[in-house]
Amino acid sequence: MDKRRDSTRKYSVADEPVTSILKPGEVFFDPENPDHDWSQDEEVLAALGYKAEFKREFSLFTTFSVSFAVLGLLPSFASTLWYGMGYAGTAGMTWGWIIAGTGIQCVALGMAEICSSMPTSGGLYYASAVLAPPGWGPLAAWLTGWSNWLSQITGAPSVNYGTASMILAAASIQSGGSYAPENWQVYLLTICLMLIHGCISSLPTAVIARFNACGSTFNMIALVIVIIMIPAGTNRTSQGLPRFNSSASVWGTIYPGTDFPAGIGILMSFLGIIWTCSGYDSAFHLSEECSNANIAAPRAIVMTSTSGVMSTPSTPHTPPKTSCLSTLEARISDDLVPGSRLGCSSRQAFIDLWHSSHPFQHLSNPFSQFGWFLSLVTAYTVVDISAILGSESGQPFAAFVNQVLPQKIALAILSLTIIAGFCMGQGCMVAASRVTFAYARDGVFPFSKFIATVNKRTRTPVNAVIVNCTTGCILLLLIFGGSLAAGALFSIGAIAAFVSFTIPIFIRVLVAPERFHPGPWHLGKFSMPIGIVGLVFVALMVPIMCLPAVTGADLTVQTMNWTICVYGGPMTAIMIWWAVSARKWFKGPKVNVEHVRVSDMVAIEGVVGGKGDALGLKKGESANVGLEDDSGISRTSSSIAARREKELK
Repeated sequence: MDKRRDSTRKYSVADEPVTSILKPGEVFFDPENPDHDWSQDEEVLAALGYKAEFKREFSLFTTFSVSFAVLGLLPSFASTLWYGMGYAGTAGMTWGWIIAGTGIQCVALGMAEICSSMPTSGGLYYASAVLAPPGWGPLAAWLTGWSNWLSQITGAPSVNYGTASMILAAASIQSGGSYAPENWQVYLLTICLMLIHGCISSLPTAVIARFNACGSTFNMIALVIVIIMIPAGTNRTSQGLPRFNSSASVWGTIYPGTDFPAGIGILMSFLGIIWTCSGYDSAFHLSEECSNANIAAPRAIVMTSTSGVMSTPSTPHTPPKTSCLSTLEARISDDLVPGSRLGCSSRQAFIDLWHSSHPFQHLSNPFSQFGWFLSLVTAYTVVDISAILGSESGQPFAAFVNQVLPQKIALAILSLTIIAGFCMGQGCMVAASRVTFAYARDGVFPFSKFIATVNKRTRTPVNAVIVNCTTGCILLLLIFGGSLAAGALFSIGAIAAFVSFTIPIFIRVLVAPERFHPGPWHLGKFSMPIGIVGLVFVALMVPIMCLPAVTGADLTVQTMNWTICVYGGPMTAIMIWWAVSARKWFKGPKVNVEHVRVSDMVAIEGVVGGKGDALGLKKGESANVGLEDDSGISRTSSSIAARREKELK
């Protein structure tokens, strides 16, 4: 049975499965084309206050492809090996993926639930504005938006810096160690990669989607090949060593890479894991270019996050009917989630979650544990951690493969990693440009009108790409400050991302849960506990990621962790800007779609369907539409819900 809504009827915001900045009794319409047949995605986006400006040419797979490209397990692991291995050695690399992965997965699940209810390019920024208590929305959006933008703007530069370093490290290995890369060479090569990615990200959406689909497929294949090649091709035995390190050594030896206690060292090693697994929000920012966005986008978020982290150990079988799933089934009905036209019930959303990403069960995503597997094969084959960290090549992963593999195999693995890193950098660039566009559309930046212009030929935000590319090239000047200064790009990205990820989750879980209207994909009764675990993890890790590796007399300008300054400085300036000026003019997301109160519709002719039959309602019924509760957030009235259920049948 076709459960799509009747295209001849017009529905208010209250009829959509969204948590909107608009009032529930408002109707969206196109004054230039009153008879416009709204698609399902257009209706959802319009109910959030925005008109469609992009072509929806991303499917679930291509949306996941961009997110997976941004996640970039292989190049991300290679670029951040210094943190995972350097702070705590093999113990941090093994236990870290289990412990940190659990917290990361909880944050991703909370984000996916919000995405289903608010599938916009602004994503987290929009969610913070809508969910915040009255009067606090603009400030919440301001903080979330800028923190998320700092995360996005450092993504492509940090990835391309890692890729450029690996290219030059491969040249160093090929030369037998006679060549050592210099900072200016790394900088120029990174700039070249930035420009190439800027050009690709300005192409039409269909071309970008195909490029990222190919890139993600390559990433997956390369990841599997590398995981197999390292243990199969290791030459440890020719060095007079056993083929693999003992499990007791791998799991129980903590490398003294910091002046802090061993437990703090392990927590500090989580930085590499957090940065590696932080790309899952890209699906949220691409939701305006994705078909069936309020289901496909959250699924892509979960698919991406589970590709990077290790699932919590438990029995891998399907849960019995006496489990918490049956409890949830007893509580919810088979009816559609209010306003859903997609046939996705709350039970089905949870069943999807259970079988694909439930944090208490093994994940069915075939790539869900590969990040941990890659870490394990590295830990079991590494020979000398100190030599890797002090290598003249300047790239720990290149030094690692050269240490444990014959040169030809090492160069082959580096080649695969470099290509995967190139694809990852392009994914970061395209995701960041969509975030910049969304914020500029709402007037966050200076010259926002210019930045938010969509190219008429490609239908992509080319100006936003140019701004991001230029800003990234300026940030890359940190390379000349040395490896620690350049490394701030990674820690800034991790902290800024986590802060922006958790502000809307914090508001939704602890501040104003009644203001959230679930979309067709949600966590049910597990929403609160999962959100709390994610918040606790972030609260613990943010200060940890700001700690330097050394203390006391060893702490100098060169050994200082400058993350607190490079992230805290801009955020402090942004807050001063808010206090001095922005609070007077910035009001949060700006609606750019025409809308009108339902109660006024019966008095308007020719807007969305004529006089008294506008919206398919009889006179006198308008008072029953879009009832507004105390929270001021969209809720579907019982009369409309009952009538729609009858129509769908």
